Amino acid sequence: MRLSRNVTVVTANLGRGATIAQFKANVDRILEQAPGKSVFIGWQEIDEDDKPREMPYIRKMVKDTHRLVGGNTKVPIAVPRTFEIKKSFVEKASDGVKQLQPDRFVVRALVHPKDHPDRLVNHTNVHFGRNVPELQKSRREMHDYLEKDIRQSRAGWLTADLNAHNYQMLGRPEKRLVVAGLDVIRGYESDTVSFRQLNRGTIRLDGDGHNAHWTRMQVIWS
Repeated sequence: MRLSRNVTVVTANLGRGATIAQFKANVDRILEQAPGKSVFIGWQEIDEDDKPREMPYIRKMVKDTHRLVGGNTKVPIAVPRTFEIKKSFVEKASDGVKQLQPDRFVVRALVHPKDHPDRLVNHTNVHFGRNVPELQKSRREMHDYLEKDIRQSRAGWLTADLNAHNYQMLGRPEKRLVVAGLDVIRGYESDTVSFRQLNRGTIRLDGDGHNAHWTRMQVIWS
C-alpha cells in the first residue's frame, strides 16, 4: 500500500567563527524557521575548536522534538519524534590529521514513520575535510566509504559539507535537492522509495560564512 509523508531536511554547518551568543541564535533560527513538523537536521562542525559548547545546547533545545544520533561526533543528526529510529550507524571513515582536522565519521539513521515499521529510509550526514594537499588521503577515504555505504544501504538522503563545489556523484540515481556552495542535500531513490521536492530555502547563520539550507519534500513508499 502506498504511503507518503512530508519531511523537511536541513543541512547546517555551524562553523567555528560564531560567538556563544551568535551560535545560540543560529540554532534558534534553524529550529524556528525550518518549516513543517517532521524536520531532520544534519549538523556539521559541532564542538570543533571554538568557544561555544555546542552539543549541550543543541541537546537542550531539541530534547522534546527530536532524538539525536551520533551525539558524540562532530556530525550528529536530529531525527524528529514523528519518526522512529530502527537503527543508527556511527562509523569512523578517516583518521584525524594533527592541527588540521579531527577524525571524520559517517553518521546514519535508518528511520520510519510512527506505526509504519516497514517503511524505511536513511538519513546520512558527513563533513569532508578541506580540499588541500594534506587532506587528500582523508577525502579519498571519506568518498570511498560513503559511496559504498550509499550503494549498499536503503534509499535515503544525504546532508553534507563536502568542502568542494560541484562535487561528483556519490550514488546512482542521485537527486541534487540542495546545492549551496560546499553545502548539499542529495537524494537516493530506490524501486520502492521516491522523493518529490516541494520547495527549498536558506536560513541565515552568523559566523564563518555558512548558512543552513533546507528542502521540503514528499517521501513516497510504494
